[in-house]
Amino acid sequence: MTTATAWKPLWDHRRQLRARGLTNQVIIQCLEYEPLQVVRRLAPEIPVGYLLSVNARQPARLEVNFPGTALNRATGVFARAARRRGQPAHAWTVDKPEDIERMIELGVDSLITNQPVEALRLVREYESLSPAECALRVVRAWLAN
Repeated sequence: MTTATAWKPLWDHRRQLRARGLTNQVIIQCLEYEPLQVVRRLAPEIPVGYLLSVNARQPARLEVNFPGTALNRATGVFARAARRRGQPAHAWTVDKPEDIERMIELGVDSLITNQPVEALRLVREYESLSPAECALRVVRAWLAN
């Protein structure tokens, strides 16, 4: 199979997304770096994110729009480092309510979850807190980290 043949489905999807004006509602994430570079070449308007593994020691060197990391590696340091680089931080797979709350409190920008209704409920609950309550929860999360 040639490279062109292998990437034809992406090319077709990109064309359909563009025709419907949906490219701003899509992100592509991958555990492998090379396919993300192909996506950047074929569809530069679609953000790509590298799902960090143990081999990604210096995420700042990666040519991606954002890093993503597994729940067990998502820390306040991870989220702050991404933010310093001007990138959002993503965490995966975050399903337990206490883990969703911790990611919110650590400042992770988005998460991949199998529990979207519960995650949305917890985000809305957090957004309804006073600034002082939010600050206390953030400090608690950082200290527990």
